[in-house]
Amino acid sequence: ASAHPRIFAVVLDGVADFVADVNDIKESNALVADLHRLAIEYNCPIICVIHSNEGSAAGTDGRGHLGKQLTRK
Repeated sequence: ASAHPRIFAVVLDGVADFVADVNDIKESNALVADLHRLAIEYNCPIICVIHSNEGSAAGTDGRGHLGKQLTRK
C-alpha cells in the first residue's frame, strides 16, 4: 500500500522517448491524447520535458510534431 492515496504529479523527462518518430503525426497525437486523458483521469499535472530542435537557426520550439502538439496542450 502507498503512503499517498493518489498521484500528485508526473514528470516525463525525455518524452520524445515514448514515440518512435517525433515527426509522425498519428503517433504524436495519440501520445498527447493519452497523456491528456491520464491527466484528467488522475486529476494531476503531467509535466513533459522535450528538448528544442537542434542547431542555432532551429528556434526554441519543441522537437518535431510531438513538440508542437505538446505546446498546444
